[in-house]
Amino acid sequence: MTGKRDKKVNKDNQEKVTMSDVTKGLFGLLDIWRCFPNYQLERRLDIFFAYFLPEIMKKSPFNVEYHIDIKHKYDHIIPEFPLLLNKKRANNENERKKVRESGLCEKEYDEKYRYSRYSEKVDYVVIKKDENNNTVYFIELKTTDKSITKDQVERRKKQKPLGDLIAEVFFICDGYDDYVKLIPQLMGNFGVDVKEIRKIYDKVIKENENIKKWHDVLGKKSLEAWQEVAKEPEYIKLFEKWSIEPVYIVPVKEGKQSKPLLVDNNIEVIGFDFFIKTVESLCCLEACPIRNNANNINCGFEEDDKMLNARCFCELLDKIINNTPSFCRFGY
Repeated sequence: MTGKRDKKVNKDNQEKVTMSDVTKGLFGLLDIWRCFPNYQLERRLDIFFAYFLPEIMKKSPFNVEYHIDIKHKYDHIIPEFPLLLNKKRANNENERKKVRESGLCEKEYDEKYRYSRYSEKVDYVVIKKDENNNTVYFIELKTTDKSITKDQVERRKKQKPLGDLIAEVFFICDGYDDYVKLIPQLMGNFGVDVKEIRKIYDKVIKENENIKKWHDVLGKKSLEAWQEVAKEPEYIKLFEKWSIEPVYIVPVKEGKQSKPLLVDNNIEVIGFDFFIKTVESLCCLEACPIRNNANNINCGFEEDDKMLNARCFCELLDKIINNTPSFCRFGY
């Protein structure tokens, strides 16, 4: 027994591509392409981080407990959580001409073309609810130091109260079909009935004629209405016991000096090395071959398909934090 799998061949005597080949090939591409300009590695790796994130969040200092069936542990994670930017239309003659030609007033025009509903996204939101400490973790994933910006860090440190942000999420979601599942899952995690918030909104509309007018004209719920909802005492009470904590997942080794910008702002950091150790422990992996002397992701290591994804993920993270050059088959 050689320890290697027999290659399967098809009727034309050609080697068949196995899932192991696909897995190694995909991670090989990620390894090479991560060094190319403008390639956004975070968007390709985020699902792998998300898969293991519940295990990370169960550990100190987060200590998130999942009081539900383990199969539904991902209900506590919201990806691409929207935060309102309220982008304004450019104030120039060209834009003003477009408004005049549309036959709409400026407010109607902005609503139609979504100028007021622009949002930035938080990579993951993890919700922790317990008797002593209700916390919403705003988690940002970074695979390079360049993407850690002072502007974003300051915004995460100076977030509005959670109730204001949730009201703005309701506003952002209005009229977007792909947000239809976000609100129920989000409110379910907070233990809030969506109907209760709708009642508060209807009350605000009924009591404020100016807001009701724009609601009737636009056929949608306006930002002004949701801002008034956020001021209602019964609404404030729903979210007043929640705090927001920013967290960054960054390519840093455990015990190594973390990113100064994050340290100076007292932001919790999860290093890639901590992810690697957690994944290795969870999947019962030996130390990744790349930690020894392997020079590329396709190191020829043979194992079960179910373990291969985890191993390749660990190897790629290890290369990133050690700034190891990607494997290049062109001889440069």
